[in-house]
Amino acid sequence: MKRPIILGLVALSAALNVAFVGTWLAHVAGCVVHRPTAPRAFPCGLHAELDLSDAQRREIEALVARFRESAREICAEAGRHRTELFALLAADPVDREAAEAKRGEIAECQQRMQELVLDHILAQKAVLTPEQRAEFFRVLGESGTCLGHGPLGRGAGGED
Repeated sequence: MKRPIILGLVALSAALNVAFVGTWLAHVAGCVVHRPTAPRAFPCGLHAELDLSDAQRREIEALVARFRESAREICAEAGRHRTELFALLAADPVDREAAEAKRGEIAECQQRMQELVLDHILAQKAVLTPEQRAEFFRVLGESGTCLGHGPLGRGAGGED
């Protein structure tokens, strides 16, 4: 009786972790992952504060577009794994080995998302001048979770 409850709690924890970490990292990177198209190239005020040149803006827009697509793919994969994990946990009896393997696949998605965000931030950094970099990291450092009001704007993802 305790084992299914524990597995359920582990699955819930993993699902919440994927959702929170993925969302938080995506917002820190200045992107909205869950919205297929944004009305603006930059869904938050971060890049506006950097006084980008036209060339920088175009390059960062391309980086953001690639990031969004990759992040969507990782999020979709993690979602499939979560659905499969819940199906495994709902079965009687629970195949713990299969559930653990599925949890591992979710953790791999989390790791890939973190690597994607790290690469995205470093790619943006390479486009910026030293002064812009200092401001970029100052704003990111002050942004906290970037949910709600803050340097990335109002609402999740900096939507106005």
